[in-house]
Amino acid sequence: MMVFGVWIAAILTLAAVSYLWKENPAFRYAEHIFIGVAAGHALVMGVQSVRNLSLVPLTSVKTDGVTKLLALVSIIMGLLLYARFFKNGKLLTSLPVGILLGTGAGLSLGGTIISQSVAQIRATIVPLNSIDNIILVVGTLATMFYFFYSAPKSQVVAKASTIGRYLMMVAFGAAYGNTVMGRVALLAGRLQFLMRDWLHIMK
Repeated sequence: MMVFGVWIAAILTLAAVSYLWKENPAFRYAEHIFIGVAAGHALVMGVQSVRNLSLVPLTSVKTDGVTKLLALVSIIMGLLLYARFFKNGKLLTSLPVGILLGTGAGLSLGGTIISQSVAQIRATIVPLNSIDNIILVVGTLATMFYFFYSAPKSQVVAKASTIGRYLMMVAFGAAYGNTVMGRVALLAGRLQFLMRDWLHIMK
């Protein structure tokens, strides 16, 4: 069974890589398999989530009343999402959709403020006792000067804005290089799998 799995993985890997030559039926077949498996996995995980978080607490004798009430409310809200498929059910769907969007916006906004604003400001407040800290503070201030659109730009602000633009280009290039390195590492892993686990031509 393990050998069969290795052969399937190798064939699908070659089919996916064949897109580098041109789009072909083998690539489309592998693409459809990937999307189908992902959809099936998401469906199974969703069913298990509903069962474990709602149905099991609702039917369990050991569950307290508050937990059962929350499980019942979550089931009702989930069922109301399907009311949009009926002619006069769009109004009922707006309640669970509003709760989902409001909760998601609140969680993401709080996380964004803490992780992308407060944490970055705190990380920038460092003593200027090393070259790294000086580059960090000067680079941050220069990049901020680049986004001063409304204020009149003096010669100092213009030079700082130019430095900030160059620093952003360096950061974008580093991010792009990091992405390329990650993709190359994935490709190297698949090539290693093909040559070691499938063809057995390397250890």
